[in-house]
Amino acid sequence: MVNEDNGEPYDESTYRHWVSTARAVVIFGFLAHDNARQAILRAERLNAELIKKR
Repeated sequence: MVNEDNGEPYDESTYRHWVSTARAVVIFGFLAHDNARQAILRAERLNAELIKKR
């Protein structure tokens, strides 16, 4: 399979990132006023803050 964004083959790190992103959105929620990109950015920011506090 080829990544349509860059023309390179997918590797395990590509999937790992998207699984991590989806998990963060599920954990932190999708606010009603957010679009998908806003929800992803918010979830990734909150996830990074949580990891930093460990």
